Amino acid sequence: MAKNDFASQVGKHIAKYPRIMTEVYRQAAQETIKEAQTPTAKGGRMRVRTGFLINSGIAELNSLPSGESVAPEGYMKAGWDPQPMVLTINKATLQDRIVFGWVANYAVFREAQDAFLRLAVQNWPQTVNRVAKETERRMRK
Repeated sequence: MAKNDFASQVGKHIAKYPRIMTEVYRQAAQETIKEAQTPTAKGGRMRVRTGFLINSGIAELNSLPSGESVAPEGYMKAGWDPQPMVLTINKATLQDRIVFGWVANYAVFREAQDAFLRLAVQNWPQTVNRVAKETERRMRK
């Protein structure tokens, strides 16, 4: 997404302040990823059996994620720790492309079946709008 496109999404007031617009960009990206990563047991679309798929999600700036694509024998890990994703995204500028992907070898098949990513990304405009409004409300206090 071009910088001007994002500026039109956040609104004129926030677009005047690059630092605040960057924070909206970062927060909206984090919320979109958290939506994609929400397990079915918590109302999301991400199926979690061993935990490998959800934990294979990696955030990168300006490059594709890479990592182990096959779960080690007996892999079981409950929950997902969003902290590495947050730390990566908090380094992003408006010129950066935030890339989040799953390196599990079956991720593309689960996405085709469950649409956890597609549906989260379809909500991007609403997420940006909500985050921008929350940010603007905080600015006025």
